Amino acid sequence: MRKAFIFLSFILLTIHHLPILAGQMETVPVGDKSYSWIYEYIDKLYLRGYLKEFHLGTKPYYRGEVASALLNLNTKIGKDGLPLNSFEKYLLSELEREFEPEMKSLGDKKRLKFGADFLENSHIVSNRKSIFDESFLPYIQADIGDKFSLICRYSIDEGLAKDSLYTGKIWRGFAGDAVQAYLSFRLPYFNLFLGRDNLSWGQSRLSSLILSPDSPPMDMLKLEGKWGFFKATSFFTKLDPVEYADSTGISKARRYLSAHRLSFRIKEFAQIGFSETVVYGGKNRQFELYYLNPLLWFHGAQLNEGEDDNTFLGLDFNLTLFRKVLFYGEFLMDDFQIEKKSSSDREPNEIAYSLGTKAADLFGLTGTELNLEYLRINNWIYNQKYPWNRYLYKNKIIGNPLGPDTDELHFSLSGYLRKNLEAKISLDHLRKGEGKISSSWNQPWLNPDYQDKFPSGTVENSNTYQLSLNYNYRNLFRANLSGDLTKVSNAGNIPGRDEKLTRFSLLIHYHLAKKIGG
Repeated sequence: MRKAFIFLSFILLTIHHLPILAGQMETVPVGDKSYSWIYEYIDKLYLRGYLKEFHLGTKPYYRGEVASALLNLNTKIGKDGLPLNSFEKYLLSELEREFEPEMKSLGDKKRLKFGADFLENSHIVSNRKSIFDESFLPYIQADIGDKFSLICRYSIDEGLAKDSLYTGKIWRGFAGDAVQAYLSFRLPYFNLFLGRDNLSWGQSRLSSLILSPDSPPMDMLKLEGKWGFFKATSFFTKLDPVEYADSTGISKARRYLSAHRLSFRIKEFAQIGFSETVVYGGKNRQFELYYLNPLLWFHGAQLNEGEDDNTFLGLDFNLTLFRKVLFYGEFLMDDFQIEKKSSSDREPNEIAYSLGTKAADLFGLTGTELNLEYLRINNWIYNQKYPWNRYLYKNKIIGNPLGPDTDELHFSLSGYLRKNLEAKISLDHLRKGEGKISSSWNQPWLNPDYQDKFPSGTVENSNTYQLSLNYNYRNLFRANLSGDLTKVSNAGNIPGRDEKLTRFSLLIHYHLAKKIGG
């Protein structure tokens, strides 16, 4: 396999003189190590008062959307004389380098490109075997005008094959599957998306509570529109089936996910987003038309239809109260008890929330950034009495990967040693109770003596201290070197089991993209 990597690298390098040309309706992969820097740079400029037209809680962005925002910013710089400092100019120049083809070719009729991302990921952990993983992600993308794009991007991943939650096939130590494969259309008032991609809804910097990009990519039909200060998204997908025991033996239940979201901007001061998702299914259940209607309230439809599905309501926001200071948060409600008439009403409130703040250019030091965030996920959230209604897809949580019965306090401080070299220190305090998304729905609250403790049972406590360096060369080569020290008490929720782990990681990424026609 490594010989194949070298061979493909050689082929791509032999056509290095060809210019890059990309699609207007192509999405920027979210939750992808190869492209995470794009979202980070946009967030950094947003924090500093620029690119305010982005709806931060609704990802992924389209490449044409980013190109238009960069062109608008350049117009404002020329017209209003915006005083960008040297670091802000660097961020803008790197984004312009990445999106230069789109900025120059808005409205072009035909484009075709292909390329690949190579990742080398190494982990050295104390008292454990060192891990060295390789990933190869080839892709091909085509446009017809600025209203239609198609893309197919595959992942051949050595690390995924070692993931205990992975359910697919493994060949010679590698797992392979399409991470993006879709058709994207620009309609008069909407964008129509058909195919596979990742989504992220929410504002948390740790990982979203509502829809997290850490879950596997989904095959979906998505409708999305943006009008002035508003942005609306609706999609539905079929999830993987789940096996369960019934009177006939072992049966398979079909599973589905529907979701819709509305976000709006209040000038450049605030953004607010409302989301609703529902997981439903059963042995012979089909898609429900009322869950395909983006204008219906899913929870109300569920009550009217007499179904016991798993609905979630989400709220997220960000506020800019002071220059270069951002406040943000998320709230997710799975179940909330209003009445106290029966023993079942003693069920704990299944909610999760996060609150955080970011500040830039501290004490006049350009490029510095501070982030403080607290996240809490109550027990029993994401779970449900029917196994097919759990908030899972391919054994991974659709929401925050930490799962229920958890809270985390995060602090980080970063700065640039030079324009393309970032240093970052972070501290994380994590508490994990015994509750799991896979826990049996035994309703312990029906016992009159039940007390809802958070976190529950024997609590695993961990403190992680990390120092990392991030280097970027012209968006073609990126490297991340990090060192971690983690101290754990009651590891694995086992009383008295303490651990101390040191970990060194090196991630190297090569990006190559070439135009081959158009």
